[in-house]
Amino acid sequence: MTRPLIIILIFTAGFSFYAFKRVETAASDVLQKLGIPEEIAKDCIWSSFSGGYLSQPGGEKIKQTVPR
Repeated sequence: MTRPLIIILIFTAGFSFYAFKRVETAASDVLQKLGIPEEIAKDCIWSSFSGGYLSQPGGEKIKQTVPR
């Protein structure tokens, strides 16, 4: 009973690590396309969560990327 559980936990941990790396890479690519430095993005995210509002750097570039 414990062997399948251990295999499932190892698989889940491995998949979680892979998914986290993929999301991190995708987020980095989006920030590069928008021309927003990673440190500024982190500061805006933190201030949004702590202040209760949405802070978005590069708002004009984001609007230009949305297809109409």
